[in-house]
Amino acid sequence: MGEDDAETTHRLCPEDCTRTNAGDERRGTQSHRGPWREIYERLAQDGAQKGEKTMTTIKGSITRHRGWWCLRYRERIREGAALVWVLRSKRIARVDSLHKTKRSVERLAESMMEPVNAARKNPNESSGAIFRLGEFVETKYFPAIEGKREASTIDGYKKTWNRYLNPRCANWLMHDRETHHFETMLDEIAKTENLGAQTMAHVRFFLSGVYDFAIHKGYLAKGTTNPLIGVETSKVEEAETRAYTAEETILLLDVLPPMPRTIVAVMGFAALRNSEVRGLQWPDYLPANGNQLGMIQINRKVWRGRIGKPKTKKSKAPVPVIPQLAVILEEHRRACGGVTTGPIFPGRKPAIGCDLDGVYRHHMKSLLRGIGFEWEGWYGLRRGTATTLDRLGVPVEVAAMILRHTNSRTTEKHYVKRAPAIAIDAMRRFSEGFAKIQALREHEMFPTVPHEGTKEVPNTRVQ
Repeated sequence: MGEDDAETTHRLCPEDCTRTNAGDERRGTQSHRGPWREIYERLAQDGAQKGEKTMTTIKGSITRHRGWWCLRYRERIREGAALVWVLRSKRIARVDSLHKTKRSVERLAESMMEPVNAARKNPNESSGAIFRLGEFVETKYFPAIEGKREASTIDGYKKTWNRYLNPRCANWLMHDRETHHFETMLDEIAKTENLGAQTMAHVRFFLSGVYDFAIHKGYLAKGTTNPLIGVETSKVEEAETRAYTAEETILLLDVLPPMPRTIVAVMGFAALRNSEVRGLQWPDYLPANGNQLGMIQINRKVWRGRIGKPKTKKSKAPVPVIPQLAVILEEHRRACGGVTTGPIFPGRKPAIGCDLDGVYRHHMKSLLRGIGFEWEGWYGLRRGTATTLDRLGVPVEVAAMILRHTNSRTTEKHYVKRAPAIAIDAMRRFSEGFAKIQALREHEMFPTVPHEGTKEVPNTRVQ
C-alpha cells in the first residue's frame, strides 16, 4: 500500500476497548515503539471513555518521508458491532522551495482534515465512527429500502452490488472517495464485464442512491457533495435484442400446445409483461359486448411468487382484446372447465399464476428446437407487438399507449425493431425513384434528333 493511502488497523474489544492486533501475539507487547507510541496510548484512553458525546477535532501530525510532507492521523471505523482504529497516512506536498517547513504545509493539512472531522460528526453514530462503503450498504442502505422499493428492484440492487461493486469498493471509506475514483472503477467494470450503457447507468444510479441516502440521513457531513454527480461511464455497445415478427408469432400459435399457445397469444396480441401474465385472473378479463372489444384489466403482478401492484400508474390501464385473442381465451377457459375465478394460467400455488420460464423449459424448448425456431424469450413477443404496429404505420405515441409505457421514447428505443427487410425495400424504392430522375434529366440534356436515312439517332455530346 502506498504512502499516500497507507492504513494500519487495530480492533477494539467491546468489553474494555483495549487494542488487539494479530501481530502483537507474535512480536510481544513491546512491538509498538517510536513516534506512534503516544498515539496508541491516546487511542486506548479515548476508547475507554464509553458514552462520550463530544467529538474532539483531529489535527493529525505532519511528518517528512522520502521527499514528501505527509499527514498522519487516525480514524474510527464501524465494522458491525466492533470499532476499528485505522491509522492513515496521506501525502500533502513535495518538499521543495515552496514547502520547506512544516508550517508551510499546515494550511494544506487542515483542509485535508476538514472532511475527516466533518464525517465524525454523525448524529446516527454516537461513537464518531465512520463507515466503509460495504458496511454501510449491507447494514444501513438495504434494510432501509426494504418495503419502500419493489421486490424486483431490491433484487436487482443486490445483484449489482454483489457481482460488480462489492469486490471492488466494499473497503472504501465513504467520505474519502472522489468523483475520479468512481469514474475509474466504473470504466474498469464496463471493460472487464463487457456491460452495455444501460446496465452501466443502473450501476451508477445505484451508487448515487446510496450516497444520497447517506447524505440525507446524516451519515455523511451536511453539505457533502455526492461524488457520483458528473461521473461519465465508458460507451459500450448495447447488446441487440430481437422482436418476433407477426409471421413468427402465428407460427408459435400453430405449433404450441394449448397452455403455452394461450400465453403466447396474450403476450403477442395484448403486449403484457411476464409478471402481469402471472398475475392475471379470470375476473380481470371482460369479454366483448356488442361492437365493443373485450378488455383485460391489470390489477396485480407476480414476481418470483410475490404479489404486488402494477409497475406504474399507466400500467394499470385496461388492455383491448382483439377478436383473435378473445377466441383463444374462450377456448382456454373451456379447457379449464369453464371457470370464472382464479388465475387464468394456474400454477402450483392456488392464487399465483404459473412460472413462464418453467412453461418454456417443460413444454416449448424441445419442440421449438426441433423446428429450428430461434427463441428470444417472452419479451420478444412484447417487442414484436410494438414492431408490428410500427410496420402498420401506427404512430409511436399510440404504440406506447398500447404497451402502457410512461414515455414513448422507451417504446421507440427499446421495443420498436425496424426489420432490415423494411430498410431494403425503402432503398429499392429510393433507387427506382433516383433512376427515374436520372433518365428524365438525361433526356432533357441530350435530346434525340432526326438523321437522314434513319428514323432518329441520339445526338452526340457537345464538347
